[in-house]
Amino acid sequence: MTSDETNHHPPLPHSPPAGDLANATRTFAGDPGATVSLQFSQPLADRPNLWPVNLTRYRPLHRLGGGGMGEVFLAHDSQLDRPVAIKFPRLSRGGSTALILTEARAAARLHHPGICPVFDADVCDGVPYLTMAFVQGPTLAAELKRLGPCPPEYAAKLVRDVAEAMQYAHENGVIHRDLKPSNILLTADHSPVVTDFGLAVRLDREGLADGVVSGTPHYMAPEQATGDAANIGERTDVFALGVILFEMLTGRTPFDGNAREVLAQVKARAVPPLRVVRKNVPAELAEVVAKATARAPADRFTGMGEFADDLSDYLRNLKKPTRQFPLWLKWVLGVPALLLLGFVTLSCFFSLGLPAVQKLLLNPQSSGRGVVEDLLDKGGKLESEGRVESAMVEYTNAIEIDPDSVLARERRAELALKLEKFDLAVEDFTVLRRTNPNRADYHSGWGEAVFWREAAFDPMDPAKVAAALDAAELAIHKDPNHARGYLLRAEVYVEQKRYPEAETDASRGIELEPDNPLHWRTRAHARSLQGKEAASLADADHAAELEAKQTPPVPLPLGK
Repeated sequence: MTSDETNHHPPLPHSPPAGDLANATRTFAGDPGATVSLQFSQPLADRPNLWPVNLTRYRPLHRLGGGGMGEVFLAHDSQLDRPVAIKFPRLSRGGSTALILTEARAAARLHHPGICPVFDADVCDGVPYLTMAFVQGPTLAAELKRLGPCPPEYAAKLVRDVAEAMQYAHENGVIHRDLKPSNILLTADHSPVVTDFGLAVRLDREGLADGVVSGTPHYMAPEQATGDAANIGERTDVFALGVILFEMLTGRTPFDGNAREVLAQVKARAVPPLRVVRKNVPAELAEVVAKATARAPADRFTGMGEFADDLSDYLRNLKKPTRQFPLWLKWVLGVPALLLLGFVTLSCFFSLGLPAVQKLLLNPQSSGRGVVEDLLDKGGKLESEGRVESAMVEYTNAIEIDPDSVLARERRAELALKLEKFDLAVEDFTVLRRTNPNRADYHSGWGEAVFWREAAFDPMDPAKVAAALDAAELAIHKDPNHARGYLLRAEVYVEQKRYPEAETDASRGIELEPDNPLHWRTRAHARSLQGKEAASLADADHAAELEAKQTPPVPLPLGK
């Protein structure tokens, strides 16, 4: 257990999660440079001034942290010979020692591996204190500050575990009211432990005063920010956990500013769409965040259990296990399958391939290029019908017949971008750049493929990002009015945290292509990251209007 605002001890070294998730999370779950053991400030030479004289059972060892909600110390319990965390809550205006003890004792009834145990709540020398288990590990806030946005799968799993713990708390009649990353500790295996139920209340307790605002502004639900006591309940915690998921996926909270500014925004505005802030987040997770952070409590998840279920569904759909057959069964089934495949192949050849061969043999004017043209025509028709995967096959067949076909490369490269087949797009744009180094769209297309391929990882490789930036600048150099180059450069600038430059390039893109919603969304993103919330929301709204008018909608690259 640590405090909530400042002076957290440094993070412990953690082992990455097992399996494929370890590769997906890259450096988030493990840091070779982390300290080998806990390091605190210098041991306390004397008892802290606020430490009750008669609280002799516990010997203070180190100050763990402190802030607006109180002070927390690591202490030794001489009676049970164990380390504990002791918190001395700071009374809020209108608060009382009796209220703190009542709420703490309610939290002490909770026994769940995802909730930090409260051992005791009492008063000594007129000073209230809480005794809790000491969890040796960093807070989620410290990890986010150290490593930034985390991979979607990791975020979904951690928040799912927190939701399950909070469902248990709600089932036992306790809501937290102050869920935030600094109140979530991470154990050695990166399991989350919810702590600091200092603002927890019994769901059946009467007398929660209207107009009293308690909590941390960045994570408050609208009903909490306005002091609407009648609507503060389980879904208030759901909102806070939705904001935590938002922050884990984007590296920032929905609203920025000082406490007063954030409170005003929470009261007046909806949480911005997740993919306006960070475009390469899965749509499924964006929908979960949107539902959890809906302004009206009735529009949110009915409870933490439903929240956890949706995240479990997302995780389950990521990797559906394939059925394994015994080796003998594979042989029994495989031989007939091979014979059938051979028959189908011969049939296809005589029905499709043979006419093409006959055409070449019977028509001396015909050549491989004529077949390529037919394939491109067929591919274009399929693409116009929305059958893009089939069109991709036709373009690939055309390239196999004539690897030098520029039109086939162009079509397959652009379609590969839309289908998020970035390796193939890089391959084709690389050939096209060599074929005609003066074409701006070849350079910007290659840069897009490199950038969005790398966007699947956190953190992105700075060298790959720099290569994408070079491609964008080369495209703009070749054609100063190349809108696509400005779009790519703006997206790279956002990744490099060069937000004013990103806004400038997105604005230039809007001048060149005012009806392209991607420019508007990119500028909305850049403005949001600079705290220009009103302008950002206006851009996002305009982008949505443009998208609604497009038939069919413009396919978005990864994360758009």
